[in-house]
Amino acid sequence: MDNTEWERIFNAIPDMVSLIGPDHRIQKVNTAMADHLGVTPDEVIGMHCFEIVHGTSNPIVTCPHTALILDKKEHASEIYNSINQRFYHVSCTPLFTSDESPVVSIHIIRDITEQQQRENKIIADNAFIQLLMDTIPNPIFYKDTEGRYLGSNGAWDTLIGVKKEEILGKTVHDILPEEFAHEHEIRDTALLITGGSVQYEAQIPGPDGKIHDIIMNKAVFSNETGAFAGIVGIIIDFTDRKRLENAIMETNRKLSILSSITRHDILNSITALTGYLEFSREKCTSPEQEGFLSKSAQLTSIIQRQIEFTRMYQDVGIKPPEWQLLSGLIGRAMKSLDLTGINVENKAGCIEIYAEPLIEKVFFNLMENSLRHGGTISRITVTTENDRDSLKIIYTDDGSGISEADKKRLFTKGFGKNTGLGLFLSREILAITKMTITETGIPGNGVRFEISVSSGSYRMVPNDIEYT
Repeated sequence: MDNTEWERIFNAIPDMVSLIGPDHRIQKVNTAMADHLGVTPDEVIGMHCFEIVHGTSNPIVTCPHTALILDKKEHASEIYNSINQRFYHVSCTPLFTSDESPVVSIHIIRDITEQQQRENKIIADNAFIQLLMDTIPNPIFYKDTEGRYLGSNGAWDTLIGVKKEEILGKTVHDILPEEFAHEHEIRDTALLITGGSVQYEAQIPGPDGKIHDIIMNKAVFSNETGAFAGIVGIIIDFTDRKRLENAIMETNRKLSILSSITRHDILNSITALTGYLEFSREKCTSPEQEGFLSKSAQLTSIIQRQIEFTRMYQDVGIKPPEWQLLSGLIGRAMKSLDLTGINVENKAGCIEIYAEPLIEKVFFNLMENSLRHGGTISRITVTTENDRDSLKIIYTDDGSGISEADKKRLFTKGFGKNTGLGLFLSREILAITKMTITETGIPGNGVRFEISVSSGSYRMVPNDIEYT
């Protein structure tokens, strides 16, 4: 290869290349190096490299050429040039004479500013994400498809009592006892097959040995090709809440037992009192006293009905709310009443509502009120309609309706012709899951009760699911 061909190849190299002697003087540069320095290739020959490149009177501390002169080995470093504020990767490779004395080094410079900026941005982004995760009070972790932990936040470290540096690369079997780890592994395996997300309740032992009740939320994340790359998880620790709920449920259970015993004793006393009143009326000869005894018997009968009525509602608030098929609730309420001769249209459709288990009593109460106070009725209809971001459950009949005067006190405790508690308790049952009930019918044209269910407390379900 002649010199012309060599020069053409040398100047075609896109990286900045120079030949530098032991005294740091430049012996030759290619076109890329000369253009970068803003001179011609001939103008820099003989100049000290540190003077024209770094603007200093001596080599910089991190100069790879200085290290090469000392140990005769190849060296490389990344250098920031404060003059033009750019980053460079610099490598020096020695060229030896026959006695192995370096006479010159091949000095190659590559501008890595854009690469360095990208790396710095990634480092800053990762630092921000870690700070964001550590700020979140819920435990968070993420792992690869083999179940090896890739990272976590401070709340997760606190929950399990292991520092994040100590769990990297480990699996759930390395940080949890086998009886707890096995369930999570099974869930992860299924999730990596189906994709998407999952939520489930589980338990995790803390560093103090106490068991934590948790709600685990997991989702699959993908890589740049779209393939599953791992699982991210976030935990809600509801240990204290569950203990409180259990305590409340136990208290309510005991109160329910006490209420049942008390109600039984009161009813026994009422039965005895009713017998004595009846016996007194038979022996009574005074019309005035007869009237007093008759009124006493009526009041005793009212007390008995009210006591018996409370049996139906003694379990309000005992059990947590649950998803229930609306049409099934209405159907069960219908079976509890004698609706002979009345056409009941159950048009609730395939909708589930999140409600207190005793919500069935609400529909029972509405139907019973229609029978008791609606006069001559032939039709009861239950339908639903969407109202912006809520659902309306509409109950109507073709009876006599409710007067405007009665509407104002309709849900007041004690108002009514029977116990005065039915609609009051119906409203309280609905309020447990933030439902409301109003009566909007026209007097003389039947009742129209509207139950409003907020967004998130109702959902559509497949129409082929069977409910009892």
